[in-house]
Amino acid sequence: MQWGHVSNLIAITDDDAGKRYTYKYNDQGIRTEKVVNGVVHKYYLQGEQIIAEKIGSTLIKFYYDATGICGFNYNGSDYYNLKNIQGDILRMQHVSRIVKKEITTEFDFHSLRKTHASMLAEMGVEQKYIQTRLGHADLDMTIDVYECTTDIMGERGRSALNKLFR
Repeated sequence: MQWGHVSNLIAITDDDAGKRYTYKYNDQGIRTEKVVNGVVHKYYLQGEQIIAEKIGSTLIKFYYDATGICGFNYNGSDYYNLKNIQGDILRMQHVSRIVKKEITTEFDFHSLRKTHASMLAEMGVEQKYIQTRLGHADLDMTIDVYECTTDIMGERGRSALNKLFR
């Protein structure tokens, strides 16, 4: 084992398994990269929170709620952590299976995220807050992909224009 400053593990070699692990950290001591036998795991952060991990060419995006990580997207499919009352993860479930079982309809998780973002925008919630809530690093993604103009937002816009030009 090889240690860096502030007790950060730099490298481990497991001779029995024939594996070598190396680690990199940012200035705050948060791991940003792990290499296992030449395969790079890169961690993308928003503050201290890991929002994605890239393993080779595969990208895993993580979803959070008030209790911590609640799900992830792997190879284009969304999974949700089913937890007990103590917050222990009991199992992971593909989101479309959960919804199909409960309301017997086709569903994809991004539709729910898009609806959530649009409803918040419709209620006048600041776009920067919606961006943070969805875990986006870029505000343009939040606006362009996730927020839709609803009928209520359209009516408010027309009403504001009418007042402006009276």
